[in-house]
Amino acid sequence: MDRDERFHVRVFSDYSAETPVWFGGGLVVDLERVLGVSTELADRLRRLATLFDDNAHWEHGWSSPQAREEYHRLLEELVPELQEELPPPYWVTAGSE
Repeated sequence: MDRDERFHVRVFSDYSAETPVWFGGGLVVDLERVLGVSTELADRLRRLATLFDDNAHWEHGWSSPQAREEYHRLLEELVPELQEELPPPYWVTAGSE
């Protein structure tokens, strides 16, 4: 059975985006109200976006290998945590595809 694309939540950072969470074709800024996630998880997702903004340059890449590794480590932690907080039929993936 294919998953319903209408409930696909994507986690990826974009420059100057307040959060890395995308749903329904757009950025979700108010994670607590729109998706009902906990404040703690919403704050951690916002920190991920800040880590990206502070360390990834559109032309030059990451400021350091450590910053890139930290970003990907946090992303790998946060995706399953977000999935755990969202009820079915929502489904969460990392990346824009």
